Amino acid sequence: MAHEWYSSYDALVPRVCPDYELGLDAIVNSMPTRSRSILELGSGTGNLTLRLAQRFPQAKVIGIDIDTKMLESAKKKTGNYENVNLIKGEFPFVNFGRFDAVVSSLLFHLMSEKDIIETLEKIYKSRTKYITVFDRMKGETLEQEELFLQYFAAQLQGNRIPNKKIKELIRESRKNNPMKLSEHRAICEANRYGFEILHQNPNHGFMVYRSSK
Repeated sequence: MAHEWYSSYDALVPRVCPDYELGLDAIVNSMPTRSRSILELGSGTGNLTLRLAQRFPQAKVIGIDIDTKMLESAKKKTGNYENVNLIKGEFPFVNFGRFDAVVSSLLFHLMSEKDIIETLEKIYKSRTKYITVFDRMKGETLEQEELFLQYFAAQLQGNRIPNKKIKELIRESRKNNPMKLSEHRAICEANRYGFEILHQNPNHGFMVYRSSK
């Protein structure tokens, strides 16, 4: 999503991201009830953080993000939950092995392929038990990727997003160049984790998967 939209992220993201609410719910529903520590990478404005805090009051929920304004919004939403701790920081310095589960929502497609691979490898090698990701995946073929982007544009038009913004978002989607689902799966399986798709719409590349040990 274009960075200038971050100030109105909560109002816009359900209109811009296909299956946004379904994606967040799939992450929360994937967490074992016995979870005691959950790390959220790229906690943003705290929409997923709040859901996790409400569903797992016994768990410590740690959110990490590099954007100060988005963290301020997240803190306002979760201020009444003592089990939430929001931190401004970078992922490479995180000890992932401290947590029962690591989750992320709409983060990895904003990162370079090198950073995605390095982050996922570090998470898997930490031996954390559960990793759940909701994000946009690139089409497995050029043809599928074009179909994803066409559906995305049509969905934006249906939600009455201005044409200028649609062009910006499609251009940014091409620039982001997310990894394919098969590439995520390969990293998971190379580290001997199980791989399960929790939510997938064949019309677009937004989906949820869980890896477990």
